[in-house]
Amino acid sequence: MIQRIEEASMNAWPALQTILYDGWVVRFAEGYTRRANSVNPIYGSTIDVEEKLAYCHALFRHQGLKMVFKMTNNVFPPDLDQVLIDLHYSRQADSAVQAIDLSAVTLGETPVTHDSMDFEDRWFDAFVRLNDVEKHAAAFKAMVENIVQPKCFSRIEHRARIVACGMAVLEQNMVWLFDITVHDDFRKRGFGTQLIYSLLRWGKNHRAEKGYLQVMQENKTALSLYKKLGFKELYKYWYRTRG
Repeated sequence: MIQRIEEASMNAWPALQTILYDGWVVRFAEGYTRRANSVNPIYGSTIDVEEKLAYCHALFRHQGLKMVFKMTNNVFPPDLDQVLIDLHYSRQADSAVQAIDLSAVTLGETPVTHDSMDFEDRWFDAFVRLNDVEKHAAAFKAMVENIVQPKCFSRIEHRARIVACGMAVLEQNMVWLFDITVHDDFRKRGFGTQLIYSLLRWGKNHRAEKGYLQVMQENKTALSLYKKLGFKELYKYWYRTRG
């Protein structure tokens, strides 16, 4: 299960460059987000792990990035996490993949959301502003334009200004939710819930059976919201990096 979902998540959130190396998927996106700039060891390996580490380290050094591994309880080789611990790779950003069965949930009304399958400049500008990612704006834009699957961009406006936004990507029978963001001044108004409902409804209307998202364990506000809406944890993941 983990392998299939990890594949789907990488398809839904593609990197700008991807290298397949003896069962490891190495992804780069100019340093924007860990998940798009990491080694994903999800398939069986045959080459000695020390040789593989040296090869990947050279790739990351060439990109000017620290080497990062995205880890789950289903990696190859199976003892890779302990190997990285012995090499003094620290554990960071404990997270989880959560899912919701769209056939078993009632999606509330979303009267204030605006959805579009077009990647519009207004949505993009608002995303960059709300997430404070001006430094990575070009990389983010290129990544979104690199998504080949159907996608939906949802927003909520106040006085003609976007104050909340999020996006979804349809991948097989799954709809993946990304970057649900609400301006600090407009929190606790139910905007996050409305964005999620709107994106899940879009996915359901496009024959998605389940909704998926990724959330950091330290984000208690998001965890509480997702639990309230009916999301359930499927598995945990974390990152390993050194230096």
